[in-house]
Amino acid sequence: MKTTKDYVTTMQWVKTRERNEALDCFVYARAAQSVLKPDFRMIRKNLLEYAAEIARVPEPERIILGARAAAKPQPDPDRTEDGRPRPQVLRRKPASSFVTGWR
Repeated sequence: MKTTKDYVTTMQWVKTRERNEALDCFVYARAAQSVLKPDFRMIRKNLLEYAAEIARVPEPERIILGARAAAKPQPDPDRTEDGRPRPQVLRRKPASSFVTGWR
């Protein structure tokens, strides 16, 4: 709201609502989106593939399918896809600095 006093126009904030959680949530969601930069095309593709997979399964097995997908064993990070052990990568010890050297 603009107010004029002694020929000087100033801007003044006028509270229109008691609370604004919806605006806060919107701003936080936009900030998270700009930080995370999600690939919405890939997310959409994955969701459509999963929906098509669920549509092909008869009704009683849909619950089991969801549980089976959650209980799927993860591959061993120390082995390659064909089961051989991964070669060890030798890494240099980081140089001591002000942050790491005080111990």
